[in-house]
Amino acid sequence: MIKEFESLNNDEMELLLRATALVSLYAALLDGKLDEHENEEAKILAHLRTYTSAPILRAYYLEIEPDFKKFYSEWIEKLPEKNQDKIDFLTHEIISLNKVLKRMENSFSIELKKSLLSYAMHISNSKKNLLESFLFPIDIAGLTETSVKSFNHNS
Repeated sequence: MIKEFESLNNDEMELLLRATALVSLYAALLDGKLDEHENEEAKILAHLRTYTSAPILRAYYLEIEPDFKKFYSEWIEKLPEKNQDKIDFLTHEIISLNKVLKRMENSFSIELKKSLLSYAMHISNSKKNLLESFLFPIDIAGLTETSVKSFNHNS
């Protein structure tokens, strides 16, 4: 058992163990569809986090990595039919997750929040154009997605 989970009940522990899959699925569905590339990216990232995460999170990622695919599939099976209902369902679960993390309020929960946020950002950006990612890694006004958004917002 993960030391930081000792004060949690079983439902809270299960939610935390499934949090990475939850956040991954939420980020993947924000554009209205779930594609195989995002699924694979989430699985790869779960594996990478076992050795690239903050030291305080290593035990957590080692614990969830073997079951990540199962957790991800379980979340997919629970999803309602309509896309907005899917987002609403996942949002409700993330709110519950945030309540558990806030109640913990320790260095583990702070690092896990940061990690989950970066996880979500990575998954939501996984569809990013390869040309933009590798040939133009910096923002070029009018050319890269970030700059276009920024340019349009400032106009």
